[in-house]
Amino acid sequence: MSRKQTNPPTDDAQAHFERGAAHDLLAAERRRQAVVVLDRVSGPIRLRELAAAIATQAAGRAAVDPGDVAQIVIELHHSHLPRLADANVLTYDRSTGRIEPDERAIARVLDA
Repeated sequence: MSRKQTNPPTDDAQAHFERGAAHDLLAAERRRQAVVVLDRVSGPIRLRELAAAIATQAAGRAAVDPGDVAQIVIELHHSHLPRLADANVLTYDRSTGRIEPDERAIARVLDA
């Protein structure tokens, strides 16, 4: 029985795959907001700081409701940060709340 040989993906196919993966990551508004904020920071950030920055950006003002920040913390912790970590866009230490963005990966996601 002969085995069908497959060719490695072309650069165009790889770029198409990366664009699709990036669009999937950015499909959720909260995750998109997180990536935009992470693109603006240099170095690690804590979960609560990220949540506060997202709340501030969403509200369009500096004073935000602590309940809104707490809700964003929950959403990020349970859903969005693990998904971004699985996509190698960042590393997330769930026990400390420390987020280390990968600047090149974030740029690729935003440029897709």
